[in-house]
Amino acid sequence: MDAECPKADYCLSIMDFSLMFGVLRKHEGAADEIRQTIELLRDCKDDRVNRFISVNLLRLALLAHEQVLTLERAEEIGRAALNGVSRQADILVKDECENWTIELSVPPFHRHKEWLTISKRTGQYSFNR
Repeated sequence: MDAECPKADYCLSIMDFSLMFGVLRKHEGAADEIRQTIELLRDCKDDRVNRFISVNLLRLALLAHEQVLTLERAEEIGRAALNGVSRQADILVKDECENWTIELSVPPFHRHKEWLTISKRTGQYSFNR
């Protein structure tokens, strides 16, 4: 939370990836871990930390199986779930009737890909690489 800390970005990145994969892999207690982390950071006025909190609120919506009815919401949740604040990979959202499929593709060669599939009706999701 100290803006002068030379390792602040690194620490935030570690927390981001830990929470990201806890959500994507549906670890037990992931929602509680996010809530506790947000509570610890809530009083921080740093823009990076505020963005981190916003991303994790979207991850909580995914864990809660919120219905995702619009392309814009699918992209917002997909970007938060797959990129977080630490990655800058390309995101593509596909409307596949019953589901949204969000594909993460890492430049420059796009060899590494990840997929998040979210049911529009139930909010249930799956993740694979």
